[in-house]
Amino acid sequence: MAVKFKDISEGDTISAKYIIRNTGEYPLYLLSVIPECSCTSHSVEKKLLSKGDTTAIILNFDSKNKGGFNNIRTIIRANTKEQMHKLQFIVSVK
Repeated sequence: MAVKFKDISEGDTISAKYIIRNTGEYPLYLLSVIPECSCTSHSVEKKLLSKGDTTAIILNFDSKNKGGFNNIRTIIRANTKEQMHKLQFIVSVK
């Protein structure tokens, strides 16, 4: 899932919110959320989702010293057949 932001000024902070839904038959466990850059923090509303439940993963990007094009990826590990999933956002810092 990729989110593309409009250009921002260096020093601005932006957030991307991703909604995750358990579409499977069994409980979904979000084991870890690992942003590739220390410029990105995260929060997760719930890590255990029953069938049909949703949760939000929020990624917060601090653009200080991050001028130029930024393609920020975050890896989500879960108890799914494909154990790793990628969240991504793209932003240009002026």
